Amino acid sequence: MNLYFSTSKMLLKDVVDYGNKLDSQVVGSGIEEVTTSKPYLRFKEANTNLGQGYMLYRKSEFTEMLFELDQKRGNSYRGLFHGVQSFLYSDVPAEALAAKRLNVIFEHYGFDFLEGSYSGESSTLASFIEDLKKPENAAAIVMLKFEAKQAQLVNDVTTFDTTYDQKVDDKNSKAEFVAATRVRREFEQATKSFLAYVQGKLLEDSDPKWETLCSKILLVNQDVMKTEALHQAALKSKREAEKGDAK
Repeated sequence: MNLYFSTSKMLLKDVVDYGNKLDSQVVGSGIEEVTTSKPYLRFKEANTNLGQGYMLYRKSEFTEMLFELDQKRGNSYRGLFHGVQSFLYSDVPAEALAAKRLNVIFEHYGFDFLEGSYSGESSTLASFIEDLKKPENAAAIVMLKFEAKQAQLVNDVTTFDTTYDQKVDDKNSKAEFVAATRVRREFEQATKSFLAYVQGKLLEDSDPKWETLCSKILLVNQDVMKTEALHQAALKSKREAEKGDAK
């Protein structure tokens, strides 16, 4: 049983809603030990700060736009990766060799950076794109006919960076944006630690209330992940519609 899942790519309003639902289940569990524990109190504080951070976030008109653009560039990166994977065992030696060459690049960069800060992700993606331009890698892209996928990634990365630079130019808005981003990371860390604590208590304590609490948390998680999956599907449909209109 794993009670934790990353909310780093969810819209902030959805993360705030998740934090409140999670807290409601904990308070309603009737387990005094959990509501007085240090992991819970840290989670409670982080959740309160997250709600306040959301109010700052709402003042920045570009917040949700940035989230969607960030998701688009991340999906383009993953899309290129999956395309490469599909050719690793091609019956055509030249295709398999090209896929292996590109796969080495993905192994170097990995995916963890997609869960990091906006600026860190931008820097890493810029470096990744430059690596793709190297002659041997560019030839591999052509061999696999991935020029369109590469162009989509470059376009999504450029669009995000341009939007971020334009919208975060105002110092006050940028300060609010950074503050909200910080409390969001703190919420992620506090939630992860608290849920690890709950899982540990389930294993060591025979009180059935712990099992009930874990079951309710899992139900909350499943509901949130289902909603997020629908959101991602809607974004995908929107991207496909935009591509169709552009043709």
